[in-house]
Amino acid sequence: MKDENRISLKAPIKIGIGLLALLLLLNSVFLYLLVKERKRTHDLVRAVNQTNEKVSRLREALNKTPQGSALLASLTAPEREKKAPAPAPEKSSVETVRAKPVEALPEKAVPSAPLPGKKTAPVEEAKKTPPMEEAKKTASLPEAKKTVSLEEVKAATPPLERAVKLAIPSNSIPAPLLVADQGEYLLICEKDARALHVLRSGSGRFTLVKSYPCILGANNGDKKKAGDFATPKGIYFMVRYTPGNKLPGDYGTGAFVLNYPNLMDRKEGRNGNGIWLHGHNDKKNLTDLLNTKGCIVVTNDVLKELAGIIKPQGTPIAIVDTLQFTEHQKWQAASEEIRGFVSAWRHAWESINTKKYLSFYAPDFVNSEGMNYETFRKHKEKVNSNKKSIHIKVEHIAALMAQDKDARFAVVRFDQKYQSNNFKSDSKKLLYLRKGKQGWQIIGESVF
Repeated sequence: MKDENRISLKAPIKIGIGLLALLLLLNSVFLYLLVKERKRTHDLVRAVNQTNEKVSRLREALNKTPQGSALLASLTAPEREKKAPAPAPEKSSVETVRAKPVEALPEKAVPSAPLPGKKTAPVEEAKKTPPMEEAKKTASLPEAKKTVSLEEVKAATPPLERAVKLAIPSNSIPAPLLVADQGEYLLICEKDARALHVLRSGSGRFTLVKSYPCILGANNGDKKKAGDFATPKGIYFMVRYTPGNKLPGDYGTGAFVLNYPNLMDRKEGRNGNGIWLHGHNDKKNLTDLLNTKGCIVVTNDVLKELAGIIKPQGTPIAIVDTLQFTEHQKWQAASEEIRGFVSAWRHAWESINTKKYLSFYAPDFVNSEGMNYETFRKHKEKVNSNKKSIHIKVEHIAALMAQDKDARFAVVRFDQKYQSNNFKSDSKKLLYLRKGKQGWQIIGESVF
């Protein structure tokens, strides 16, 4: 009887164990599926976040230009949401770069300011050139729910000639400008306004000659390295002019080559090259070009005007975010300081008093030949030991101040004629000056 009871109990136990095993197996399967689904959800969320980040970068790049702002406004307009989807847009010349977030530019383009005392016709619509600094890289706009045709974008974009002209306050001087010969032309590029201003020196003033719209780098920050799509900020000089017939068609009428990177750029570790002021491909419109990879681009007609008035070598250009101004009295004091410093430096050099001459140089000095202060000091002591006479003539001085460095950094350009008892040379020189507790000192020296 007991054996029969044992046999009768074994069957339910086996069934219970089987059900328990089945439940454990199902639980494992459900747990595996849950973990797998959570991973898929995590991957999906990460992909969505990456997409949102890319869209945000593109919106930032588009917001820097009137055309891009108009495109975004058209895509998000409520009345367009009611319409049926349109065909996908064609490829755009917008560069998809990781640009520094900045406020959107005003929808007004920069106009051509009138010549003093004369009326001028509006600037003609010009044509496009691809960026200069790196090889061509273009990307299409992402697919949008509602698309806008190129014609609609153009219609929403104000003409280039519509913009606020540069107004110089009374009894004020543009902050970057200090010294120039009577009648010399100088350039100022305002990055935020996308404007190129031409000024002329005369009678203790700098008079605005004309303002032109321009196209600049996609990255509105300061240039630091090759491929960052930025137009550099600072004080530069034209090195040479290359006519269009010696360049690819994308550069239009021609190009002025800037001395970027200059001595101070290299000292601070900035690199890259090929920053030019140039024209455009005459088969395309400048209004279609939203940005460059670092160059300053103007219409071919503007470049022709510039080639007719500025020097192909030595013309200064100050590139700033927004132009500032200084009172005439402060400007006059600063310009006299710079003139006095250059004159005292020249006389110290002519005196063959090496110690006095070297007092004009800062301990962190460097020159374009790679000499630091100690190497330069030993070189000058050796050279001056064989000198019986030195005569130096300094001509065509131009000096500009860095407006974002509290009036403590300046660049001086001049033609130098050197003659001693055993050597003679002519050169065009740049002195980089910094103002400290001991007054102005030379922190860099180069020829070009």
